[in-house]
Amino acid sequence: MAASIPFTEFAPAERVPLEVIHRQASLVSAVPVTMELLNSVLNYVFILNQQRQIIFASRNFLELTSDKNYEALLGKKTR
Repeated sequence: MAASIPFTEFAPAERVPLEVIHRQASLVSAVPVTMELLNSVLNYVFILNQQRQIIFASRNFLELTSDKNYEALLGKKTR
């Protein structure tokens, strides 16, 4: 009999290693049309993995950050 995982309103606290983040980000960037579309919208766009870590952020959001470093943004957790 499989163990039952209780439902909570909280996402898992685990993080995946940066190598996995880079692999996930490369899957998004592998389709040029997707990147162009996500970067062309006026709203801020994020793509998160199951651990709520950023694997993509649109250019207009990057302009809001203090260091404007895309690499530094990858893997950050959202709340």
